[in-house]
This record gives sequence, structure tokens and C-alpha cells, in this order.
Amino acid sequence: ELLDGSGYPNGLKGEEIDAITQIVSVANAFDNLCHHQNPAEKKIPYTALSYLYKKGKQHYNNENLNILIKYMGVYPPGTVVKLSNDMVGLVVSINSGSLLNPNVLMYDPTVPKLQAPIIALENKDLKIESVIHPERLPEEIREYLNPRARISYYFEEQAN
Repeated sequence: ELLDGSGYPNGLKGEEIDAITQIVSVANAFDNLCHHQNPAEKKIPYTALSYLYKKGKQHYNNENLNILIKYMGVYPPGTVVKLSNDMVGLVVSINSGSLLNPNVLMYDPTVPKLQAPIIALENKDLKIESVIHPERLPEEIREYLNPRARISYYFEEQAN
């Protein structure tokens, strides 16, 4: 079911849709964008979140969209990023206190990949300049960072 009534199965609108269904709708939309049946339409998590935020406001509860972004992060784990120092890294965890400053596993060809440094951007003068689609990475960087093998999600307990 979608807020504008265009959903399935009953075409319910707005408040006619119970809260749990609204939550599941957002999660389902995100999952469908990341795991699209047509491989050409498949989006990386960062792009899927951006798409939902920009294009989904009429379909989904905005509070639920914001919660999804809060817990997935602006740059979800598994996102390959280019930093302001031109280095490339893989987001391995979010920083719930500073969503624009996740923890990043750095690509450094001089360091064995099992010893690659993880840096917390919050404590550095580095910023994320752009997101790189994993398929556009040179083979040696993709093999080093291995984006699909390193994706995991965990949630921190919120302080009261």
C-alpha cells in the first residue's frame, strides 16, 4: 500500500494504511531497488536511499524514510567512496552521531588487504567527495575492497 492510494492490494490512502504496513512498504521499496529483477535497474544502497528520498515522498511516510536513512546512514555500509584526498575506500559502518562521517576501510596498495586501515571520518579532516559504483572500479581496487563480501549492518543502542 502507498500513501497516494496507488499501492496494492487494496489501494488504501494515507491514514487508512496501518503503521506497520507503512514501515514494511519503505523497507520493501528499498530492498526492491537494491535487488531489482532486471539487473540493469539494480541500484547500490546509496543510490536507492537517494532515489527514495527524492522520488518517494508521495508514496511513503516521510518519518519512516528518515528513520531508514538514519539507520542505514547517508552512505550505507558497502558504499565505495572517493575522499577529499583522492583516496578510495569502502564504508564499513555508519556513525549514528554524524551520518556524513562513516568509518571507511581504505584502499592502500602498499598494505596487505587484510591489514587495510579503517578510519573514522569524524576524527579526520577528510570528507566524502563522491560515491563510486563498484562496477566502475579498477579490478585491483575492487578485489582489494571486495564490497559485496564486507557488507554488514548493526544498530547501536540509543542513549536515553
